[in-house]
Amino acid sequence: MKKEEKRGLHISRFMRSFARLDSPEDIKVVSLPNPVDNRTMNERGRTEENSNSKRRVTSDRLVFKNDGEETPSIELKREANEEEGVVSTQNSERIRQTPRNTKGDVNAFIQCLINGERRDTFDVLHELDIKGDDLEIFLSMAICELDRVRSVRVGNGASHADEYLLNMCKELTAPELEEVIVLLTAGVDHSYRSAQAGVKVAVLRVLDFIYSIKH
Repeated sequence: MKKEEKRGLHISRFMRSFARLDSPEDIKVVSLPNPVDNRTMNERGRTEENSNSKRRVTSDRLVFKNDGEETPSIELKREANEEEGVVSTQNSERIRQTPRNTKGDVNAFIQCLINGERRDTFDVLHELDIKGDDLEIFLSMAICELDRVRSVRVGNGASHADEYLLNMCKELTAPELEEVIVLLTAGVDHSYRSAQAGVKVAVLRVLDFIYSIKH
């Protein structure tokens, strides 16, 4: 029998076998080693990496045996649900960036803080957190601005403070303003494992202090 006729016979047998399958259980899924040898198959599937998506792609073949003779096969490829190289952020803090538009945000934050407006104060922090800004850096900027105001208040002629903040803090005495600064610095001393938690606790203490001197 010629090679072409024998190959046609194999394909014909394969198609008849495939047509007689009554259920998926009649299909045996195995992998083919390289080179192909269906008598020595003992592995299932192979994994290859897609350089663009970093997804795992598993290749399987549907193989039908017929008295030990080689038969045609169908290769199936399926993409795994998981991706490789993706770092989970559920249990770790996101990468933070230096805050932008700091002048306006710092002034708004200090205004809410000095006025004792709890909800508005934490809304400012929440917005910064959503943008991915580093809250420790932001709080450090606010502390520096308040320290400039304090220096002017105690008569340090070499200091220059924002006029808006000088007016905003005029109701606080120099010792009260200094206490606010001291309480805020606790939010940047890394006493908490979470930087966000440390900042929020320090801000909460300042709000409690402001409330105590106004009531």
